[in-house]
Amino acid sequence: DVQCLHQFLEKTAYTAFHKLKETPSHQNYAELAKATLARIIVFNRRRTGEVSKMPLKGFNERDGTSLHDDVAMGLSKFEQKLCSHFSRVEIRGKRGRKVAVLLSPDMVDALTLLVSKR
Repeated sequence: DVQCLHQFLEKTAYTAFHKLKETPSHQNYAELAKATLARIIVFNRRRTGEVSKMPLKGFNERDGTSLHDDVAMGLSKFEQKLCSHFSRVEIRGKRGRKVAVLLSPDMVDALTLLVSKR
């Protein structure tokens, strides 16, 4: 069931991304924003309020740095590949604590397009 939802959201976000890129409109913008928000919530298993209130500053300052050598030594090749694949954004969670949110490259592309079309 979750896999079907994930595939549906991925397909919806893909079509909305291309629609917004070709013909910018309020409807296409809203469609991509909703699909991307849903994908981030499902992927990270986070509360809706936390992710929906992600500040633009937090997204722009996302962690894209490489791993430290000492940390990389303790990880398998697969884990190292995952670390380099995903971007990490820190947002305010429950009770003001910092919560990490992982973004896949296509989520970053969608959010970047949304920011540019604001």
